[in-house]
Amino acid sequence: TVRQNNKLLYQRPSYEYYDLYRGTLIEHMVFYLTKTGGDARLFPENMPVQWFAEIYDTRFKIYNVLQRRKRLEHESPLKRALHH
Repeated sequence: TVRQNNKLLYQRPSYEYYDLYRGTLIEHMVFYLTKTGGDARLFPENMPVQWFAEIYDTRFKIYNVLQRRKRLEHESPLKRALHH
């Protein structure tokens, strides 16, 4: 049984945090490996705050692009043809 009674779990990305949120572990690990070129065995328990900010900034930029594409895809069939 894994202990998940850490009340400030969101503040401390440790074993319990990554065991609960495995997608986040993959995201953080890929970012760490591409940023440092280091070894996965040296993955830090707490990454620098600037790295988290960079991860979320990149994620939201991707979301913006995807949202624009989805919007165009959904709105294009709704447009009416103009006949003069």
